[in-house]
Amino acid sequence: MVKFRAWDSRNGEMVYSDSCDCFYINTNGVLFMYGIPKNESGLEPEYHKSYDIEQFTGLKDVNDIDIYDGDIVLIVDGGVPHAVERRYTVQWSGSAKWVAFNSALGFFDIFDFDLEVISNIHKDK
Repeated sequence: MVKFRAWDSRNGEMVYSDSCDCFYINTNGVLFMYGIPKNESGLEPEYHKSYDIEQFTGLKDVNDIDIYDGDIVLIVDGGVPHAVERRYTVQWSGSAKWVAFNSALGFFDIFDFDLEVISNIHKDK
């Protein structure tokens, strides 16, 4: 299933495509999110805003949580995080596959290990 999410920095929340009909592809073929700002008065006009759109990888972590582009993950061995905690960021690689990247340790194919999502790049910079 193709799913997306976007970080809404204005409202400090993650918005998911499977719970919001606000993701569209424009006439140039670019995926974007259409938003309506939260305002109690209801007088604020609708707006279009560019968000960082992150795609679902098609995988779930050891806790049955969807793994998205931009998630921060740990390698899990036998249900327990690896002895040396190493945080990796999930991203799409230039070689057309999902990888987990750590600037000091390089990257690996996320299909090769059990992972646990612990955060994402918006909450844990």
